[in-house]
Amino acid sequence: MTMTIFTTKNVLQEQFPIGSMISNYGRIGKVTGYCLTNDIQVNIYDYSNETSKTEFISPTELTLVRGDEEEKIEVVIIGRRWFQKSYGNTYHSVIVWVNGKSAGTNDFSYGYGDSFEQTGLNIASDYINIHYGFNLADNIWGREAQKVKIISLVSDVQRKKDLKF
Repeated sequence: MTMTIFTTKNVLQEQFPIGSMISNYGRIGKVTGYCLTNDIQVNIYDYSNETSKTEFISPTELTLVRGDEEEKIEVVIIGRRWFQKSYGNTYHSVIVWVNGKSAGTNDFSYGYGDSFEQTGLNIASDYINIHYGFNLADNIWGREAQKVKIISLVSDVQRKKDLKF
């Protein structure tokens, strides 16, 4: 006995809403629309060269990515500190990556101790606001902030010119 599965556009919209993340044989993509032949229009991401392409894929070949898998945001902050012995000031520089992509740098700022982390979080917050749609600084205790994993490292350098990345 064979079964024929017939799905309508409304059923597809319930199963795979527009904007939902999907997996297709190890590839990750985002649902962008539907087709009359009951295929789903998907933007497939190629992380090796940071490009995407649109494909029409049968719903039987798709898996909806659920939970936090598509929502995790990893922020890596690398800092360098320099102590100016003549005046007793401390300066730092930072470079920030969000999910493996460069989010920005700050070449020279005043601040001692863990000030480099705050500078890095400001850069990350701007990047996350643009690319992920929420402001980390405003939602530090909110639901979105629970998706963010922050890793920070710092090294002390001997000369001012060593602050540059």
